[in-house]
Amino acid sequence: NYAESPYVVSKEGHMPTNPNCPLCPDNGKVDIIDETKDGYLVEARDQPVPGCFLIIPREHITHISKLPPMWQVDLTDLLDSVPWYTREADFNISLNQGKKAGQTLGHIHFWVFPRGDEQEGSVSYGKGAATLLQLARTLDPVEI
Repeated sequence: NYAESPYVVSKEGHMPTNPNCPLCPDNGKVDIIDETKDGYLVEARDQPVPGCFLIIPREHITHISKLPPMWQVDLTDLLDSVPWYTREADFNISLNQGKKAGQTLGHIHFWVFPRGDEQEGSVSYGKGAATLLQLARTLDPVEI
């Protein structure tokens, strides 16, 4: 199953991770920009929308209901480390939960991307995350 994974104990001995997961911090495949007790921030490279980042729970969590109770604190702390983020910025935060919603990795993660200099009336103005990403993949170039 796409969301199931074997758990192992991390080197620190306290947080379950999956050695085969590309998002788990102990596997050496993620370049962490900033981190909190329960999460970390990485740049989402090679994406159709420039400026994408991922906010990822440190633990290999497969469902949003399993996030730590204070996860929102970590989320907002990590959001402050996104280079383009300001309190006035327009941006999207997106989570694909479940196979039908497009989740391809069992380790949940939040996509964060800016909504730059879009002008009212442009093809992407006022559209949600899924529409924006679809447009970015089909149009060349997309101004966001």
